[in-house]
Amino acid sequence: MQVYREGVAQIAGAAPAGGIKLYLDGQEYRTPAGGKLSSGTLLTVSRQYWQGENVHVTTFAGTADLAITQTIGYPAGANYLTLRWDITSATHADGRFFYAFDSALEGNDLGDPYRDPQSGRIGVWNPGLHNRFMGLQPASPSPSAHTLGAISGPNGWAAVEASVLKSFVGVGTDNYLIALEWDSRVRSDTRWTIEVKLTFALSG
Repeated sequence: MQVYREGVAQIAGAAPAGGIKLYLDGQEYRTPAGGKLSSGTLLTVSRQYWQGENVHVTTFAGTADLAITQTIGYPAGANYLTLRWDITSATHADGRFFYAFDSALEGNDLGDPYRDPQSGRIGVWNPGLHNRFMGLQPASPSPSAHTLGAISGPNGWAAVEASVLKSFVGVGTDNYLIALEWDSRVRSDTRWTIEVKLTFALSG
């Protein structure tokens, strides 16, 4: 998924370096994430459509027993996108779900890291100026772990590839990966729903 703001791509890469990964009892499923993720079964798009003008729905299929529905919404005039994933599995399993992307705020790969311990908002400011921000604002449930690490470091894409995040926030200007992890017991009779906002701001 690419995100444009004022006509400029906000996620790095011609093929956007961002996507989802799901770990279920040793089985891994993923979207391409611009070629940054390679372990596990590649999720295929089984259906996608618009609900009105501002909501886009994509259903991914991993196996006959697994489905992930991604819903992206843009409330008119808002400074954020709403992201929701509904996960259903025909079997009980311990699950870990990840959403991660390589930030490119205003087209710049470099950013200064920031995390608000009260709200859990995590992301980057534009270097030095700190008058533009992009990041993730958890909604429901609270993430189990977060990372704001250099993309090439141990807390970058390598952590998502290994299907485990160690909560970490980097220091100083760098090329940052923004990632969240949620853990849950996935049951065959319930739907696991995860919600987060991809936010932009002009001040803290």
